[in-house]
Amino acid sequence: MSYVGPAVGYMLGGQLLTLYIDFDQENAMPPPGGVADPRWLGAWWVGHVGCICLAWLLVLPIAGYPKELPGTAKIRATKVSEAHASTVKAPHHGNGIKSFLSSLALLARNPTIVFTTVAATGLYFNLSALGTFAPKFMENQFWMTPSMASLIFGAIILVGCIIGSLLSGPVMKWKRMGVTGNLKMCIVLTAILFLLSPVMLLKCETVDNSPSSPVGSSCSVDCACPAVYDVVCGADGNEYVSPCHAGCSSDLGGDPQMFGECSCVSPQLTAAVTMLGNQTTTGGGSVTSGRCVSGCWQMYVLFFLMFLISVFMSALSPPAYIIAFRCVPEHLSAFAVGTQMVFVRLLGSIPSPILIGALFDLTCELRQGDVSDDASRDSRGACWVYDRSTIGLYFTLLLAGTCLIMVISVVLALCYYKPINKDVDVGMETSSNSGRRSSLAAVENFGFESG
Repeated sequence: MSYVGPAVGYMLGGQLLTLYIDFDQENAMPPPGGVADPRWLGAWWVGHVGCICLAWLLVLPIAGYPKELPGTAKIRATKVSEAHASTVKAPHHGNGIKSFLSSLALLARNPTIVFTTVAATGLYFNLSALGTFAPKFMENQFWMTPSMASLIFGAIILVGCIIGSLLSGPVMKWKRMGVTGNLKMCIVLTAILFLLSPVMLLKCETVDNSPSSPVGSSCSVDCACPAVYDVVCGADGNEYVSPCHAGCSSDLGGDPQMFGECSCVSPQLTAAVTMLGNQTTTGGGSVTSGRCVSGCWQMYVLFFLMFLISVFMSALSPPAYIIAFRCVPEHLSAFAVGTQMVFVRLLGSIPSPILIGALFDLTCELRQGDVSDDASRDSRGACWVYDRSTIGLYFTLLLAGTCLIMVISVVLALCYYKPINKDVDVGMETSSNSGRRSSLAAVENFGFESG
C-alpha cells in the first residue's frame, strides 16, 4: 500500500495540474495557451491540503495499537538469532540519553547494519529524486504536458512497484533466506539498477527544443520584437520565443494559430515533427503556436525501463528490512530500523530533491524575465526551457553514482557479516532445524489464534 498510495497520488495530482494555480481567485489570468503553455502553473497545493486532512484520520487508529501484539512473545522465544557477533551479547539498556548513545554505539560496531544503512540511504535518495523530478524530466525530454507526465509516471510506478514488492516476498520465503541470502539478493538487485541508470539519457532526437536568442537573432533584429514569451514551433523543428523572433510577417490563423513568411525558419519541413493539438505544419518558413512535440521510439523505451526500475527498487525493500531486523539482537531491532530511517531521511530523502532541483537550474536556458527589456533583470522567474542533453547526463551520473555506492555497500555488508556462533547461549533456541520448524509453527498458530 505504501507504493499504491504515491502512484495513485501522482495520477490524481496530474489531474489537479490541469487546474490553474490561482483558480480560486477571481482575478486569476491563466496563460492563453492552456496546460500546454510553459507558463502554466497547476494547482499543486490542493493535494497537500487533502493529505493534511487524511493524515489526521490516522492518528486515532495508530494510537489504539498495543505495545505488543498477542502471541509475539511466543514467536520471539522460538526464533534463531542471526545477529552479528559483535552485538549479540548487547545488554538491555533503559531510557535516557546515556542509554540511547550506548545503543547507538553498539550499532556503529555492527558493520552489516552500517553498510546496509548506506545502501538504504542511496536507495531512498534515488526514489526521492525520481519521485520528485521524473515527471518533470519526462515533460522536458518528450514535451509532455505536466498532467500527462504525472499520469503516465503514476501508472508506471503503480504497476511496477506492486509487482516488485509482491515477487520479492515469495522468493525470500521459497529460498528461506537468512541475512546472507538477503544480502546476496540485494547485491543482484542493486547491480541491475546500476545497469539501468543510463535510461535518463533517452530523449527524442527529432526536435531541437532550444529556443532562439531571447533578444532576437540576426534575421529578426529589425523587427522590434516585444519583450514577451509566446513560444512557437517552426517547420524546421526549432522553437522560437515568439512569432516575431522567428521573423514572421503574416498571420495564417487557424487553431492552433499559424504564422507564415518567417525569415528565421528554414523552408525544409523536418520529418516527424508535430504540433500540440495533433496539427502539422504545411510548408517551409512557417510556425505554429505552442511547443514542438515529437513522438519517438525512445519515449516508449523510457517507459519500459522506468517500469523495470520501479520493479527492482520496490523488490529491494523486503530483504533490506529483514536484514536490518535480523542482523541485530531482538531487543535492538526496532531501535536499529528507527535509527536507520533517521539517517536515510536526513542523508537521502531530504537532500535529494534539493540537489536534483539545483542540477535542473544549472541547465536552464530560458527563464521568465530573460525576454524582458529591463537590462538589470533583477527578478528572474521560473525556468521555461532546459538543456535536454545536459540534464539527462546530470541525472544519469547522479543515479549511476548512487547505485554504484549501493552495490559496494551491500558487498561490504556481506563480506563483514559474521553471524553468531550457534553454540553461544543468547537466551534463544540455537538448533537451526528445530528452531525454524517451531518458529513456523508458532507463526501459523498465531494466525489462527489472533483470527
